[in-house]
Amino acid sequence: NEVKRVMVALSEGDLTQKIQGNYQGDFKVLQEAVDDSIDKLNELITGIKGSADLINTAAKEIAAGNTNLSQRTEEQASSLEETASSMEELTSTVKQNADNARQA
Repeated sequence: NEVKRVMVALSEGDLTQKIQGNYQGDFKVLQEAVDDSIDKLNELITGIKGSADLINTAAKEIAAGNTNLSQRTEEQASSLEETASSMEELTSTVKQNADNARQA
């Protein structure tokens, strides 16, 4: 039975099987309905796969952006530390100059 073969294949995830016979009446309607259903399932799965690929790509881009942002944040923190250190040295020098000026 061809319908049985196709439906068993479908239940096992095989979307490549179609009803091949030349049928008339209700059997023709059944054949077209089964074949159309298989085609629509294939389209649906293809669409889902495409969406999953897009989501995967977007997630990778977001991860790369996060890594880049993290690196830039670390660089800015390092730069701020250097600036703070320079400010401390400058403050110390100004204090020392002020002390020297008072003693002079």
